[in-house]
Amino acid sequence: MRRRLTIILLVLALLPTAASAQQTDREKEQQFKYYWYAARNAQDKGQYDLALTLYQFCEMINPQDAKTKETIGLIYYQAQQYDKSERYLREAFEASPGYCWRAYYTYMCYKWREDNTKTPNKLIILERAAQDNTKDAKLWEELASEYLGVADWEHSFASMDSMEAITGQQARCAMTRARIYIYQKKNKQALQTLNDYLDVNADDESALSLKMDLEQVVKTSWEEQKRTFERILALNPDNALALNNYAYYLSLRNEQLDKAEQMAFRAVTLDGENPSVLDTYAWILYKQGKKTAARLYIQRAVNLTPEYMKKTHKEVLKHYNIINR
Repeated sequence: MRRRLTIILLVLALLPTAASAQQTDREKEQQFKYYWYAARNAQDKGQYDLALTLYQFCEMINPQDAKTKETIGLIYYQAQQYDKSERYLREAFEASPGYCWRAYYTYMCYKWREDNTKTPNKLIILERAAQDNTKDAKLWEELASEYLGVADWEHSFASMDSMEAITGQQARCAMTRARIYIYQKKNKQALQTLNDYLDVNADDESALSLKMDLEQVVKTSWEEQKRTFERILALNPDNALALNNYAYYLSLRNEQLDKAEQMAFRAVTLDGENPSVLDTYAWILYKQGKKTAARLYIQRAVNLTPEYMKKTHKEVLKHYNIINR
């Protein structure tokens, strides 16, 4: 109690001498700024009790100021007084949802982190904020994420569109759209999404790698697939997946087997515990007539392939049987 009284006395000592009973709006504004900067200074010095008292004086002068309420809520949060914190953060959000959404939303995410049933409540916060502030890229990003969480693809795409209208194209948006299309079995749309993104961001290795996989599914031309392999390896000569896949598809066509062997061997040196990589190298060695070496690598591929990887296990066993005839 004595500490609180001392703080109040300190605050009273800071009162501007020009204060009067009948304050004009200008005088109130000046007094508000006076307390605000004094509170900020105390907060910066770690004097949180004094800062809180000063901010509360600001609140008395202007009860509608959302930033003051938000700052008080954050101080209470730091002091682990969560009920008071939630009250002030909620009031700040209600006063200015478009600009005071982050602290309230973050608090609610923390409060509801173990309860997925609260996702609609978080969406309500973000949707209301977006009505008041359409130019906040982070807000649209969070909205897109929340919509993804409830499989609302249409609104998620729209939120990403709004974000990119502010920030320009984003790799994570292109990749997310593509993966959603893949999930929906719309592989051609997924590939088109990646191509549109890569037209502007040609050197994105992750997008090119996903494009590489999709081209196998969609069955684009071999020339197009080769261009994608070459683009990836020009960016990263040690991309083991691209080395392995390029080598394997060359071997299927009996095309440039020496080049295929070099790439497959490089993939083995980079990812030698991967049964698919070992299988590719063994298959190319077999195609070159190097059957003894091929048997060694295909045996290792068999030993490392777990049975639950059914597709890989089937392919490796098929090659094993051919190589060991």
